[in-house]
Amino acid sequence: MPLTGSEFQQLQQALLSAFPTGASLGQMVRFGLDESLDAIATGNLSTMVFQLITWADAQGRVAELVAEAQKANPRNPALVALSSLSFPSSPGPAIPASTGAGGVNIGGNVHGSVIITGNNNTVHTPPISSTPSVPRHTGSVRNGSKIRSATP
Repeated sequence: MPLTGSEFQQLQQALLSAFPTGASLGQMVRFGLDESLDAIATGNLSTMVFQLITWADAQGRVAELVAEAQKANPRNPALVALSSLSFPSSPGPAIPASTGAGGVNIGGNVHGSVIITGNNNTVHTPPISSTPSVPRHTGSVRNGSKIRSATP
């Protein structure tokens, strides 16, 4: 979820307060986010902060930006005040929702190797070859759908 106008403005004012020069802001971005401020933003300090927040919002990295700013300048009152807000973090790669065979809704975030197929809500986990520490699951899940290994 993108930042509201009020959250954006509060974050911009906090970053301007905590990092009064382009050099100090650039160091925080480079050390904390492992990014180059010059590749993200140009212009005067206020414009660079605005462009940095816009970039972080588009990349799902606002929470990371706030955390790294607080780490770089932990006693800045404006940054401390941001602790009371909840900023969105990166959601992970998403699969567009679509309706599969038999009206099964398929979609969500991809965090592992699970495949939902068929009209009986069967969940298949593919064979595990390079990661023996990942357990295979067999049995039923909370909603009664069956989980079974992709290999017989």
